Amino acid sequence: MFDVAIVGAGAAGYFAAINIKLIAPDAKIVILEKTTKTLSKVEVSGGGRCNVTHNEIDPTKLSENYPRGGKFLKSLFRKFGVAETIQWFKEHNVELKTEDDGRMFPASNTSETIVHLFESLAQKVGIEVWTKTGVVEISLENNEKHTLHLSDNESIESKFVVLASGGLNKHDSANYLKNFDIQFEKSVPSLFTFNIRNSELNALSGISVKNGKVKIVGLKKSYSGPILVTHWGLSGPAVLKTSSWFASELNEKGYHFDTLISWIDYSTEEEGYQELTEILLESPKKQMNNLYLFDLPQRLWLFILAESKIDETKKCIDLKKAEINKLLENLIRMPFTVIGKTTFKEEFVTAGGISLKDIDENEMNLKKYPTIYVAGEMLNIDGVTGGFNFQSAWTTAWFAANSIASKL
Repeated sequence: MFDVAIVGAGAAGYFAAINIKLIAPDAKIVILEKTTKTLSKVEVSGGGRCNVTHNEIDPTKLSENYPRGGKFLKSLFRKFGVAETIQWFKEHNVELKTEDDGRMFPASNTSETIVHLFESLAQKVGIEVWTKTGVVEISLENNEKHTLHLSDNESIESKFVVLASGGLNKHDSANYLKNFDIQFEKSVPSLFTFNIRNSELNALSGISVKNGKVKIVGLKKSYSGPILVTHWGLSGPAVLKTSSWFASELNEKGYHFDTLISWIDYSTEEEGYQELTEILLESPKKQMNNLYLFDLPQRLWLFILAESKIDETKKCIDLKKAEINKLLENLIRMPFTVIGKTTFKEEFVTAGGISLKDIDENEMNLKKYPTIYVAGEMLNIDGVTGGFNFQSAWTTAWFAANSIASKL
């Protein structure tokens, strides 16, 4: 009989297990992982550097980075947020560094630091980790004893269970919970890039702008930030942010939709028009291909001219008003048709999961089944790119760990 059985050897699963042991060192804990590898998402995140968190300390502002679950997390962040996360890693001899955009990585600049920390701590405090061990079914007797039926036809018993197996990105991901009355919100991909079939655009692969804006036609909000041109379409923080906030809507569209891209970010169209006309008036004899507008990469500028049907050898003074209007239109509202999505690197994130209505936010357990806890991406919580998804994993796992440890 185990005290705690944790389903999933990812960030939330390890963090919950370690924190339970730090408070209740005699607890007998096992982590069950159906694959051959543990902490795989930790290893690949942030391009192999592990984007541990984001340096937004204020709980209210931090919670605004979660399209789903932000309100739920806000009160949790007041007890265990970014400051507490930084301190936790510091206490375990891992310093974090902050980049210009607020993302925080281990000072070593490699995810192996985090993987090694979790694996070594788990081993040191006596946590068992079983790989190639999937959970087929869980049954519960009198809200006291769980029986976990495993993929090798064996079974184990445990007083508490922590569900931390990650995003429910397959239709049968939660089949092992069929014995329980749990409400699930539909799981759909989040954090993905836009596939655009435009050979001229695709030829600009690698070019980026710092202050772009993405608008989905038919949806109200637009999102700003860097935009990166890829050989399959568009990526970068502004695109990823858009895909996250509109995950459900874009799923309903089958990932076929029209988008308007602004290569420059102006608060008003008039402001952009004024600066464009001033630049043209200041350099009347210059050819259009020799202008350097809004810090745009030269190849992108030539692409915008071509899309605006403007001869790049034309002098500024010869530009007609209709051409100026068309140029401005393509600078701030260039239309593209998106024909699909591509997962952002290997950092697959899902929107959806176990409904937060079923969760006691002070304990992180299921209201109907108080000995079953949930942490990490299995919850209907997801954040935009930048370390926010790991932060919600640390926070929810910490609350689950403290609740369980207090009862052991």
